[in-house]
Amino acid sequence: MSERGAVDLLGIHHKSLQSVAVNSKYFGFTCSAGDDIAIKKDITQFLNIPESTLNSFLRKHQNDIQPIKLYLETIRSFGGKASRMNGYHLDDVSKIALGKLMLVLECNGYCHRYYDAIQEKQREKLITQKYSLVRFHHQISLETLFNGILQAKLGTMVKLYDLEQLGQEIPFNTNPINAQIA
Repeated sequence: MSERGAVDLLGIHHKSLQSVAVNSKYFGFTCSAGDDIAIKKDITQFLNIPESTLNSFLRKHQNDIQPIKLYLETIRSFGGKASRMNGYHLDDVSKIALGKLMLVLECNGYCHRYYDAIQEKQREKLITQKYSLVRFHHQISLETLFNGILQAKLGTMVKLYDLEQLGQEIPFNTNPINAQIA
C-alpha cells in the first residue's frame, strides 16, 4: 500500500478481521446460530439496515463472503421457522460491517504535514462528500484504529494522531523526504 493509498476493506488481513469480530461482540453484536455464526437478522439489526440492502451487498461480494448452510436442528435451536437458512461466520460479518461503512482509511506516518494544505483540504472535502475518512498514524494500535472507525460518520474525518507528540518524535522543521541519512 502506498503511503496515501486507500485500503481495500474486503482485503483486510485475517488477524485484523478477528479483532473487529471480537470488538463487535463487545459493542453488542450477537450471533443467533452459535458463538461465531450469525444470521441475516443479526446483521441487519446490528447495522440498522434493511435486509434488501444486506442481500444486495452479499450479491456484490459473493466471492469474498461465504454463506454457511445451517442444519435444520440449528435453525430450530434459536427459534427459526425456515426450513433452509444461511449463516455467516463472524469474520465475514466483520467484512460486511466494514464494507457498509463507506469508509476511507488513510495511513500516513507524517500526518500530511508535508503536503500542500490547500490541495489536502480540497481532497478531504471531495472524499467526505461520499465517505467517512479516518486518518491515522502508522504506529497506532489496532484497537485505536477500530475505535476511530466506529466514530466515523458519513461526511466527517477522524484523525488518529497527535501532532504535538509527533513533533517531539520528528521535529517539525525536519522534512523526512529531504533529510540526509547519516
